[in-house]
Amino acid sequence: STAGSFIDGGTGLSTGTITDANLSARPDGYWTGATIHAALGAAWSWQTGSIVGSSANPGQVKFTFAKTNDVLVPGSANPYYLTGKLGELDSAGEWFLDAPSSTLYLWTPSNDSPGQHLVEAKHRQLAFDLRGKSFVTVQGINIFAASIFSDQNSQYLLLDSLSLMYVSHDALEDQSPYSLGGTDGILLQGNSNVVRNSTIAYSSGAALTVGFPSESTNQSRVFNNTIHDVGYGAETAIIVGATGGIFAYNTIYNAGKAGITHSPLVSGRILHNEIHDVVLRTNDDGCTYTYGSDGYGTEIAYNVCHDVHGLLLNNTIPYANGIYLDNGTSNYVVHHN
Repeated sequence: STAGSFIDGGTGLSTGTITDANLSARPDGYWTGATIHAALGAAWSWQTGSIVGSSANPGQVKFTFAKTNDVLVPGSANPYYLTGKLGELDSAGEWFLDAPSSTLYLWTPSNDSPGQHLVEAKHRQLAFDLRGKSFVTVQGINIFAASIFSDQNSQYLLLDSLSLMYVSHDALEDQSPYSLGGTDGILLQGNSNVVRNSTIAYSSGAALTVGFPSESTNQSRVFNNTIHDVGYGAETAIIVGATGGIFAYNTIYNAGKAGITHSPLVSGRILHNEIHDVVLRTNDDGCTYTYGSDGYGTEIAYNVCHDVHGLLLNNTIPYANGIYLDNGTSNYVVHHN
């Protein structure tokens, strides 16, 4: 964007306008009904909004958005993109789903008829529903386009030597991650659960969420995993809300936000991880990140952190860190990183 403004909606949705001299010339009103994906203002996060009006001269779109912070409002140098317009399907490899008519439009990469190809679609959210289950081992399985879900009544689950690809996809940014029971990667709740020796790749949300900050998840272990190309909907690779958890010897790279967000990990340990090429879609984040939390002695040590980005398009000041203890944090032991 080259400029932006908004009308504050108070407790409801606000109405934003962004101007972009490079927005392709389209008739007035052309983008109405489409969706905007944008990192507004300080670009801590992305969100989506419905476009309610547009103009051609200057190139402008008007949209609804949730004003969550005074610095996360439309302005200049805000990265954004637009989706949901069939008329923009103009290149090989693109597709468009018209939900009301259940019609899929596909331009194949080889520019031939889709009828000559096998075209597959995600069929289910979950490969394994482990809610209320205990002492279950899931081992040596390849999982494609599905996830794993447990709850607070689950315990002593072992996820070992798995290959999970495309564990979640949600076209809308900043949505409730588990409204459908597993749309934000693997959700591991309960006590004394283990994820080890596995590869998790390709997810719009997190690859792995261990508990929620508001819920009790104790003594879980996540170690010797490779996690990459996740959080492309502007999310963290691993989200931790647990007590006494250990996260060690993992390799994490290519994430939209942090490698590990641990708000709060209570009396836990983050050790010997290599985290790199993270904060690819946001600003103000780090290899590891927490805010407003008491770590109760949580130890962060012997991690290798490199290539943290945090520079978005025209923004001139990247704001990113290695081990990031943000506002209101206390009682962390950080050494030998």
